[in-house]
Amino acid sequence: MTGSVVTLRMAGAFMFSSGTIWSRTEVMPRWLVWLTFLIALVLLVGGPSLRLLRLGFPIWVFVVSLFILRFSEQSVDNEDNAEEKDFE
Repeated sequence: MTGSVVTLRMAGAFMFSSGTIWSRTEVMPRWLVWLTFLIALVLLVGGPSLRLLRLGFPIWVFVVSLFILRFSEQSVDNEDNAEEKDFE
């Protein structure tokens, strides 16, 4: 096996573990968990054969990062609104 094949399989294994944790703790929405499992399966099975599939992991990281940033902004806004109501 070459280095890129091992790297793709490691990325797929990481994605499976992340998806499992998210599914059991319900930290992420269900659609993102299933998308994670799907991309991980594609990386593990077909990643080495097609070069375009190698972009699966970076795209997944980008989507998860955007979701986390958006969610954290909403929670900060909610905390600010709660503090304002306490002072009124």
